[in-house]
Amino acid sequence: MDPVSSFFVSSSLSLAQRLQLSNMVYYGVVSKGCQRCRQRKIKCDQRKPECTRCHKSGLPCPGYRDLNEVIFRDESSRIIRISRKGERKQTGPALSPSAANPLPASLTSPADEVGANFFFAKYVFHQDPFSTSSGYQDWLATAYRHHDGRFAPLRAAVEAAGLAGLSNINPSPQLSVQSRQQYRHALTAVKEALSNPSQAADDATLMAVILLGLYEMINFDTWDRYHSWTTHIQGATALLDLRGQEQFTRERGGQLYVQIRPQILLACMKQRVAVPPALVTATYNFQSSGIREQLHQRETRNPASICEISFRVVNLRAAVKHGTLSQEAILQSALDIDADLKTWREGLPFSWEYCTSDDSTGFNGKRHQYGSLSMAKVWNNWRTLCILVGRIVVQNKVCAVERKATTLRWIHELMADVCISASSVGEDGFALSLVQPLHIIAIQSLAPLDTRRFAVEKLRSIGVLTGVRIAVLLANDIARRLKEQSFEGG
Repeated sequence: MDPVSSFFVSSSLSLAQRLQLSNMVYYGVVSKGCQRCRQRKIKCDQRKPECTRCHKSGLPCPGYRDLNEVIFRDESSRIIRISRKGERKQTGPALSPSAANPLPASLTSPADEVGANFFFAKYVFHQDPFSTSSGYQDWLATAYRHHDGRFAPLRAAVEAAGLAGLSNINPSPQLSVQSRQQYRHALTAVKEALSNPSQAADDATLMAVILLGLYEMINFDTWDRYHSWTTHIQGATALLDLRGQEQFTRERGGQLYVQIRPQILLACMKQRVAVPPALVTATYNFQSSGIREQLHQRETRNPASICEISFRVVNLRAAVKHGTLSQEAILQSALDIDADLKTWREGLPFSWEYCTSDDSTGFNGKRHQYGSLSMAKVWNNWRTLCILVGRIVVQNKVCAVERKATTLRWIHELMADVCISASSVGEDGFALSLVQPLHIIAIQSLAPLDTRRFAVEKLRSIGVLTGVRIAVLLANDIARRLKEQSFEGG
């Protein structure tokens, strides 16, 4: 059996409230251009704060609409109307206790559609890192609508993840069973795809494996599921290797690489292991590809890559754990990385700067305003790396006391900024990207107690909002340890 295939062998709310949990209906791909370009039916480059066409014409750019409100329209009133009409017609016997949480009448339209609607409303990040007119989310929506066999794994994975999240928010045995059924269908379809040489390296196959990992995060209610999640991450890593350099001859290959890379690095971070060779090779191929070059040449808000620095942080943490470096070497490596992180930040274009304003509802009475959610996500990635490296410096036995004190103040500032950003832009698709930085803050014994408590509560609220159980599991676990006052930072 080939190495890729081997990874998958074993592997009391009211009716109205329940309906509102899945009332967002997907309406397909829409234009992302500014209002003026859309009215004139011309292509818009989507630059911010104003597009190029408006700028050149000397007219104020009217800005961009919230795609979540356009793509996923609120159908609450219509669904409730239909449901009540169905209830009036129902003449059957009362439900038995075992069916205490049935699907509402309007949601008995195929459960797979309900799951897909929830998935696209909650888990799709509606800003493409490539800032093109046809982002990965548009491709994903289009691919889901295809019924040919190549897309069977992807379709089943989308529905499994969506139904899982919905069943976590709206406890229903029926939804939970249907979610597990779709998950099994997805696993079977992935195995079949991997056994087909012409389909194993297909974009839809890799995307399905990525979504199987998401499914495990959604259902991560005990640490027993950790192995299942890492299995899918390992499978995706093997697929990157199998797909080789050819995947970077097309934009979709680059987009999928960008989607899975943070998950692979997260798995390495949790296990304190070095970056796998397959990801290193894929990264080199991506960085030297025409796709990456096109990205740099576009008039987009794209900064220099922080990927290489991320790899160095992961590898340093692995070295610290396994004792392969002296304290002096660890400190020097950490200081070098810290300097490079600060240089990266200094090199950001002006368009990447964010504004801070007073807001009594925000963390520490502050609020951030970013040019886009993509920017906020990158900023938090940078802050998280700085925090991890700073912690290594502070805990180093040969580091000077003055250096430790300066670094600790820096860490506290970064943690506060993550919390401010979390209270500023906690939207559905973006909320998932906050789980790792908030978790890292919550477990830090170096962090102020009020900061850790905020991170814990924000994690819990993300879990409640999105139905992703791992966020609630992390929050409850850390809250318990904080209460016991016996928790050491991880």
